[in-house]
Amino acid sequence: MSKRWVLCASALALVTVMALSAFAAAGEMALRPQDDLYAAVNAEWLSVAEIPANKFMVGGFDDLGEQVEQLLMTDFAAMTDETAAQFEALPEFLQLYAMAADYEARDEQGAQPLAPYLAEIDGLSSLAELSASLPSFILRQIPALLSCGVTADMGNARQYALYLSGPSLFLPDVSYYNTPTGDALLQVFGQSLGTLLQLCGYDNEDAARIVEQAMTFDALVMPYMPSSEEMSDYTKLYNPMALADFAACSSALDLAGLVEALVPAVPERVVVLHPAYFTALDQVVNEENFPLIKSWITACTVYASAPMLSQDMEAAAAAYRMTMTGQAEMDEPQKRAYRLAYAVFDGPVGNYYGRTYFGEEAKRDVTAMVEQMLQIFGRRLQANEWLSPETVQAAQRKLERMALQIGYPDKLRPEYTLIKVTPSREGGTLMGNMMALSRIAMEANLAKCGQETDLSYWDAGAATVNAFYQPMANAITFPAAILQAPFYSLDQSDSRNLGGIGAVIAHEITHAFDSNGAKFDEYGSLNNWWTEEDYAAFDERTQAMVALFDGIPFTDGAVNGKLTVSENIADAGGLSCALEICQSLADPDPCAFFENWATIWRIKVMPQFEQLLLAIDVHAPNELRANMQARNQDAFYTAFSVEEDDGMYLAPEERVGIW
Repeated sequence: MSKRWVLCASALALVTVMALSAFAAAGEMALRPQDDLYAAVNAEWLSVAEIPANKFMVGGFDDLGEQVEQLLMTDFAAMTDETAAQFEALPEFLQLYAMAADYEARDEQGAQPLAPYLAEIDGLSSLAELSASLPSFILRQIPALLSCGVTADMGNARQYALYLSGPSLFLPDVSYYNTPTGDALLQVFGQSLGTLLQLCGYDNEDAARIVEQAMTFDALVMPYMPSSEEMSDYTKLYNPMALADFAACSSALDLAGLVEALVPAVPERVVVLHPAYFTALDQVVNEENFPLIKSWITACTVYASAPMLSQDMEAAAAAYRMTMTGQAEMDEPQKRAYRLAYAVFDGPVGNYYGRTYFGEEAKRDVTAMVEQMLQIFGRRLQANEWLSPETVQAAQRKLERMALQIGYPDKLRPEYTLIKVTPSREGGTLMGNMMALSRIAMEANLAKCGQETDLSYWDAGAATVNAFYQPMANAITFPAAILQAPFYSLDQSDSRNLGGIGAVIAHEITHAFDSNGAKFDEYGSLNNWWTEEDYAAFDERTQAMVALFDGIPFTDGAVNGKLTVSENIADAGGLSCALEICQSLADPDPCAFFENWATIWRIKVMPQFEQLLLAIDVHAPNELRANMQARNQDAFYTAFSVEEDDGMYLAPEERVGIW
């Protein structure tokens, strides 16, 4: 999904927030929609909304997600075995959830469930031994020197391909390194990691050594990893290599043997997401650096495992994440347990939620709504004045073949039938089960390599409050959980619903034609279906959208127009398309339309997390999404009688419209 505006941004927003309480007490609106749509519409909410100590943000998406979680947690607390048995894999979820919530047992076990894995890592004495262990590490998702997974081949989306990437960095983005913020975060991370290692039985000296060596290796890897801005351009991630060429990237690791051990049908080529890292692999992964590598694997394993162990280990690991986001306190134990189990069983939990609280009738209704939006988008393509008929026809083909995933899937991924949680009474531990379940999921994923793609399985659970477009599937997904107020409600007018879920639906459709989606054809493959002149015209409009957002001051930083351009294009197209439907209603209410558009983006965020979003999030800040896209619509000026000296005014020649 997406998030965020221009002339009335940072300074005005700061004044607005400071003044809201006073204005509200006086019974007045802090700002007029003509000056700041977002602040005016959300004035009352902004004046009273507070971020609890156990959260780093509140707002439309987050609040709705909280409601869904609370509903499901209440249901599961009272659920009988008979009821659970009616839903695929739900009994296994409840077993894991109960085990995750048994903090008495977890605290008693401490770090003991992790000990065999640490002993395995400690026992490595050379790169050759590590190379032989890599397939097992990857299958169990023990942090290794590379990650892999199978998804549709960008070059031929009708077939699955094996993708390989470099390791994750300790900081959230390369832009954080060698900055005061990054240095402070690394210090906190080192402290958290040192505490975790001591809780695992390492003495002070060994813990300090592992932390120092792990950070040294992280710094060696960092120069070869892409930034979030670079990764936001999907084409830069597609680097197919012959298997022999990939194997030649390392003289120390048996990369060909690794691939052969992981996938049942060895491919002739693989796709490398981070080519700079693999090109430099011998410089980073060599015998001289083996002690650093070993400490790095130990550190990553300990940190990643902490949420599955005792509460003191959870707290030690959470200290780093909370510093990064500004969260003051950890969430309550029951919710932490729920989220841990849900991460493994999002499909079965979503299946329960969708079938219980959404249903087939709503699924048909929303499908009809999406199909109507597709028809409107198609008519808008036909009326397009800057594309040739040839390109319009290709775009229409893409629209007609778009797959719809609405509410909840008809069937769950087959690996759920393989899952069997081992309860405590049979010697099972939370971490042991999580590792076993991770292996089942990884093996199921890798087994698809070389097979034909199957769009009948969802990547997101139906209890997810979000929506998605998958360019390599040319598919849009609308989970059941987002299909409720304020996005959509029978109690809201059609105009309000169109400003909410209508704009969200059209946003996802527009992603098929954003700066990334435009490079994929109707089958989801990278393929240029544009004439040279048409793509040049599209690129000119894309650069205008980049310029519209780039450099806007926000929370001690600035918006990155290149990082956020695809989402900004989708916001603009989605709002414009939904607005056209609103204007065609028998009783259109454009003010209500724009008011609900601003409502769904209301948010309060801790400054630390806002800073993180500016660096890594492909969405612009929510305030800008609400305001800037409204300023791009001529109908907004008519609806609210916006004049040249108003804060929301943007000269017609500066307004950016693509779709």
